[in-house]
Amino acid sequence: MPRQGDGSSDNGPFEATNNIIHGPDPVQDTKVPRADKTAELPPGINDKGLAIEGMNASAGSSQGIKKGPNVGQG
Repeated sequence: MPRQGDGSSDNGPFEATNNIIHGPDPVQDTKVPRADKTAELPPGINDKGLAIEGMNASAGSSQGIKKGPNVGQG
């Protein structure tokens, strides 16, 4: 379909005659609405669990058959 050639869309050239600004009033309160309705954190959120200190929790590292720093996905 041919275009108008003036850079506008197929809906026609638009003229900017009336700029509408949403929210021009100053902010009355900086608190996010419904911020007091968030759920409590589950119990034990800061527990360490049974992991070995300093070890990765993953069972593998995607190295495949080859080993070394220059292989795999890294």
